[in-house]
Amino acid sequence: MRGKGAEAEPERATERAPYQARLFGEFILTAPDGTDVTPAGRKARALLAYLLVTGTPVSRERLTGLLWGDRGEEQARASLRQTFYELRALVAGEAPLLAVERTQARVIAGRVETDLGCLQALAGSNDAKAAVALLAPGDILSRLDDIDSDFDQWLAEERSRRREERRAIGLGIVGRALAGGAAAAAAALADRLLETEPSDEAVARAAMEAHARAGDVKALRATYDRHAQAVRRDLDMAPDPGMAALLDRLSSTVSGVPHPRRRSEWALAPAGPALSDACRQRPPRLLAGGVALATALVACGLLAGLLPEPQDGGTAPAARILLVQTLNTPPGDGPARALAIGVSDDLARMMVGIDPRLRVINTGDRSTGHVEYLAAGDARSGGGRIYAGLRLISADSGAILWSRSFERDAAEPDALREQMVAHLADVATCGLGGRNPDLATLGVEVMRLYLQACEEKHEDWQHGAKLLAQVVQQRPRFAHAWAMLAAATAATASLLPPDVSPEPTFRLAEGYARRALTIDPDDGEAYEALSQTRQGLANWSQRYAFLSKGLAVEPGNEVLTIDLAEDLMTVGRRREGLYYARRAMDLDPFNQWAVMDLILDYGFSGQPDDVDSLIALAQRRWPRNPDVVEAYFDYLARVGDPAHAERMLDDPKRPFYMPPDRLRIWRALIRARETGNPAPAVRAIETDIPSASPPQLLGDSDDLVVLGRPDIALEVLDRTGTRPDVAARMFQPYWAPVRADPRFMRFAARQGLVAIWRKTGRWPDFCSEPGHPYDCAMEAGRVGG
Repeated sequence: MRGKGAEAEPERATERAPYQARLFGEFILTAPDGTDVTPAGRKARALLAYLLVTGTPVSRERLTGLLWGDRGEEQARASLRQTFYELRALVAGEAPLLAVERTQARVIAGRVETDLGCLQALAGSNDAKAAVALLAPGDILSRLDDIDSDFDQWLAEERSRRREERRAIGLGIVGRALAGGAAAAAAALADRLLETEPSDEAVARAAMEAHARAGDVKALRATYDRHAQAVRRDLDMAPDPGMAALLDRLSSTVSGVPHPRRRSEWALAPAGPALSDACRQRPPRLLAGGVALATALVACGLLAGLLPEPQDGGTAPAARILLVQTLNTPPGDGPARALAIGVSDDLARMMVGIDPRLRVINTGDRSTGHVEYLAAGDARSGGGRIYAGLRLISADSGAILWSRSFERDAAEPDALREQMVAHLADVATCGLGGRNPDLATLGVEVMRLYLQACEEKHEDWQHGAKLLAQVVQQRPRFAHAWAMLAAATAATASLLPPDVSPEPTFRLAEGYARRALTIDPDDGEAYEALSQTRQGLANWSQRYAFLSKGLAVEPGNEVLTIDLAEDLMTVGRRREGLYYARRAMDLDPFNQWAVMDLILDYGFSGQPDDVDSLIALAQRRWPRNPDVVEAYFDYLARVGDPAHAERMLDDPKRPFYMPPDRLRIWRALIRARETGNPAPAVRAIETDIPSASPPQLLGDSDDLVVLGRPDIALEVLDRTGTRPDVAARMFQPYWAPVRADPRFMRFAARQGLVAIWRKTGRWPDFCSEPGHPYDCAMEAGRVGG
């Protein structure tokens, strides 16, 4: 029997030098002394690679099912024991890498560095040289196919996920390297990314931009030619006309510029086995994908848009400067003075990284540059309240372009400041940011209309559309106003009565979007508007194509990002959807819809602390916003604190409306969760089912899942018919009992989900979850769809 000291020995091994694992391309494992210790057997390599990529303890049952699913239980267990014996040098040697326990196996923390981990460690940096060394061509674990059907499915999904991760990190580094003036390094990295997927338009644009910055006209044109050939060969399409226009524009900016000799270290050479020094400087964390990956990517600010296109000989346009003046307050007014302190600092901090063309300074800033806009205001307190007003002013003409009043309890100056600053930041980034033309040409009246429309972009779409229609009428070459008008018009279709067809509204929105793209082919919001004219699961692929196209030309567009998050979650790709939902919040922290979606996503994923932090932020920025408050209530009533949800229902000042019939169901649901007796609530729901509409039936099935009756929920789903939309929450964790029943695939086929999964080659996340009781593809084949 081993003593405690022997049990602890593997963990103390973390102080030794690490192993090196190459995951991209062919799997190679190198011992701390440089010896190649890659297992000889393919199953042993597959097992080890799975543990490395997953990064968490894995049960023996999962491993046997993954690698020996076609064998009997005893034979599979024997094969697993034999494989662990083959890996014994990595388990019991002087430098153990693996800990094999009675019920599970895992990689010992800190014992290995992988090229994937090193690449993740570079996220947020501008070290293009290190990234080039890491990015071997080819997919992850390139020679581990045909191991077992379950492993093959996992590997296919992992390859897709890691391919996108590698692309995202690489594009982010390219952008930051260009910002730092390292054009040759950025070009080498973009070329490396383009080797893997030459038809990728966003990567091709990055490579062309980098070669132009480096003054290499020949490489610029070769990049375009390679991309155009790949698009014709792989996609059977002509290259986008915007790419040819980009080639012409970039070529003209570097004409006559001598081609600098590229330094040898930027030459594209095959990535070697040694990993980047970035791993020595910042130990990587092995991520398993999904939520952990999304958190890391968002924290690192990945998928940030590349630099604005250079003008005037390749130099980026100067930033617009917004000077924030100190709020005027009456003498001796303590609460007002507390509110006024730090407004400019808070605004600058809130807007950092959102739009590089908009710069915030305060009156003490001695930086040079022409101030175009002023933010000014005043504050006072009285009767236990603080009152404040903000104004955006043209510094040249002195005209007030936008104004807004605020008030709050006098005991909450910090919350009021955040509410004011968030509102101002939202309007400023929309109205003064980089997608807009020379704003001086718009004139005061048009600017006022435009800034009012910016204020309505998250709230009153109908009013916003009316304002934008006036803007484009007076300035018909204002591309982004056309794009915003298209998006606002498409959004108004959701406000139409049920008996009114939305198609005329969608056709109008599409016309506006096409007009915007005629003027500016790179306006991502126009593609977002086009995507919204293709509603329903039957049009999912078209909508996804428009969103992808928009993100290709404008990777930092927050509206595209939040829509993509919703669409991915609707088809069960929650891990990707969560990444884009967090990314949307990162890009646009002033969008209450992004916060609302994350409250529901975090809540139904079992992350109450994250919900609490988001609702606290929402209460500061948008106090009593009905959409946010209702989302919070939904979470509390279904999976959170039912007593809190009941208090919200009893609040006579609750900001959201609840129809009486639905109010009765909510109360029954909450009482069932409080008492542990679901029977009365189930009876109440069953009473309503015969007269319920299809949307109500989906809600009823959701209630039944919460009440622990997935059997009745499935019966209800069978009565819904074919829906134009399906609730994304049926892919949340608490719906697992319904999804575990093979009959769920019958419902998915009828809705068109199975057709989407087959067409895209991407099955929903739950199909690859450990312990899922049936093979999704096989079951889908039985039910058709």
